[in-house]
Amino acid sequence: MVGDLIRATAPDISSFRFPSRDTGNVRGWDGHLVSEAGGLNVLDGEPYWEIKTSKDAWGEGLSDFRKRSSKPSEEERAAATFIFVSSRTWDTFNTDRKIEDWVKLCRGEYAWKNVLCLDAIALDGWLDKCPAVAANFASYTLGLQPQRGARSTDEFWDEFRHMFKPLLIEEVLLCDREREVAQLIEALLRPNGSTAFISDSAEEVIAFGVAAIRTAKPEIRAFLDARTIIVDDMDAARALGDVDKFEPVARRSQEQHAEEGLGMSSSFALAIRSVSVHQATRRCSSLTSGFALPAALRRKRASAAFREARSSA
Repeated sequence: MVGDLIRATAPDISSFRFPSRDTGNVRGWDGHLVSEAGGLNVLDGEPYWEIKTSKDAWGEGLSDFRKRSSKPSEEERAAATFIFVSSRTWDTFNTDRKIEDWVKLCRGEYAWKNVLCLDAIALDGWLDKCPAVAANFASYTLGLQPQRGARSTDEFWDEFRHMFKPLLIEEVLLCDREREVAQLIEALLRPNGSTAFISDSAEEVIAFGVAAIRTAKPEIRAFLDARTIIVDDMDAARALGDVDKFEPVARRSQEQHAEEGLGMSSSFALAIRSVSVHQATRRCSSLTSGFALPAALRRKRASAAFREARSSA
């Protein structure tokens, strides 16, 4: 989760290593990255991360800090930040062992450029600013129901593919659309802007965008998954608040397009990073790309791709 929050926050990551799942117990730092531009809880430069779940955040955190601090050279520490993350709320009766006291103590040792400490309260606030990560974490880690009208890419795809028998695979939607896929991924990785595609239905064009993200290179998919959320309507957008630095995928009704004079039956807008969810749901690029194939040809190509994908699986 912390790695996903970082991807959703830091705009320019040149190096990223956060072992997780099967690799979560490997030796070394729990996380390390290089980012020229920082963001919420992510300072620029080279932050080193240690993540713990124990009740004794003070003692174990201090022990890890001192053990890890002996590894980098003095020059490396002077240019880097140590960030300690506790998955528990830092709450103690000892008035001399507050989270601020831990940070102050550590800043007085080993001469790091900076030392930060994040507890469950800080993580909760961070998740509020990264709804795509929060939605995915709530559904697939905590097993909670998704927020009404707002879904992560995984949530959307799980629902969409179950509309078909056999279950739909990404290759069907992306058949003979390599150019459009490349254009979309390139647009999503740019610092700002929006893009729009025309299709027979809003569901299909959103599914195309999600499928393109899901089939991208692993590092690109992880980056975009952490910044993408599907917003069904303005009520859901308002519930998310003024959230930036992620791509809201906004459904748009035929009535909305008629009001705005766009002349499209349906499309979706992907607002890139710096555009808030409120702006994204009101905005659609006038530069559109022909997306819809003739229905018969689309079904024929989709069937061929489906058979090929199934036979090679």
